Amino acid sequence: MIAFLVKVLSSAVVIVLVTEVARRSPSLGGVLSALPVVSLISFAWLVKQGSERTELSTFLKSVLLGLPATFFIASCLVLAHSLRDSCVFQYSWCNEFFLSSVGMFNVIYNSGGRRNGKGEKAMVTLQTERLTIYPCTATDVTRLQQQQYENGPEVQHHLTLLASDPLMLYWGSWLVMTKDGQVVGDIGFKGKPDSRQAVEIGYGLLPAFLNRGFATEAVRALIDWVFDQTEVKAVLAKTDLTNQASIRVLEKAELIQIGSDDRYIMWERLK
Repeated sequence: MIAFLVKVLSSAVVIVLVTEVARRSPSLGGVLSALPVVSLISFAWLVKQGSERTELSTFLKSVLLGLPATFFIASCLVLAHSLRDSCVFQYSWCNEFFLSSVGMFNVIYNSGGRRNGKGEKAMVTLQTERLTIYPCTATDVTRLQQQQYENGPEVQHHLTLLASDPLMLYWGSWLVMTKDGQVVGDIGFKGKPDSRQAVEIGYGLLPAFLNRGFATEAVRALIDWVFDQTEVKAVLAKTDLTNQASIRVLEKAELIQIGSDDRYIMWERLK
């Protein structure tokens, strides 16, 4: 009975602790959440080894076995953070590993970019000679409404996906703006990298801003970023056979034709 009460109270304390830490720091909360999981696995292993009674001592042994594993994960996370913050390892394999294994990393908190004055990760913003390009979030809805921005369903689709999966932040729509804050179009990727670390790029400008070189400028900037700051190894694209303007954009962005069908031309640029 005592053992049962101790386990219930311990579980409650762990849940409260992990919830509070996760609220303050998603990455650290992810590490702490591994403790009860590892402890449970250890507990089951000890019982399988011949323990007939799930006594308090068995439970404590399972927790003690889980602690070293948890500290090991935490140490690896600290190392990943140090590599992640360096100029060499941006969006490195370390970050990818913890995104998949811990499952509670938030890309908004851990993604590329310098820290701002509050010590928080700043969202990536690309600056070119004439344009500012950054990932679209829910905070941009007011701006888009004020400017009566209508350029297809891609932005709304991206915001819907982002609401349920924060890791989509950099793999959907990015807004393309002039230096005075006028949204002239959107550009972005059509999902996260696939199994061979390839992404498909798409873009569209408002009619009033076509034929000014904005599309080429934006495509080049985004491809340079994804190659320099992530593990992506190939950027793909496709255009209508008759869309000469888009064909010229991709050619200037150094993509090459790799195939076609009765409607589209397929393009690729390797890292």
